Amino acid sequence: MKVKLLTLILMTTHSYSMNVYKDRKLTTPITIEKYKSVSLSKNLCQDNRCTSINVINNTSKSILKKVYVGPDGVNPTSPLCRLIGGTPQIYYKKNMNAISICKFKDESFILTWELFNKILS
Repeated sequence: MKVKLLTLILMTTHSYSMNVYKDRKLTTPITIEKYKSVSLSKNLCQDNRCTSINVINNTSKSILKKVYVGPDGVNPTSPLCRLIGGTPQIYYKKNMNAISICKFKDESFILTWELFNKILS
């Protein structure tokens, strides 16, 4: 009984995934999963080798000193994305809510606000 309960708890806490879409037509879903508290396009990573995972593993708090947030209220995740070698883009959830992503040359991407919050913590 204890083993079954523990297995159920582990499955519910570690099996997070959701689909996002490149456009409002909601064609071609891309599955995103959590990796170290940041959502990324894990299905686009081969054997956990992709820019997204490298960024999550190697980005330190010191990079935030280089992110300019001016008085005009610029989204700080866009300059952060450019600093780590990505291109800021907007993808959509099925309910049409927009999400900010940082897309890399290998087509992998991360949700920028989650990365920003992870670096801050």
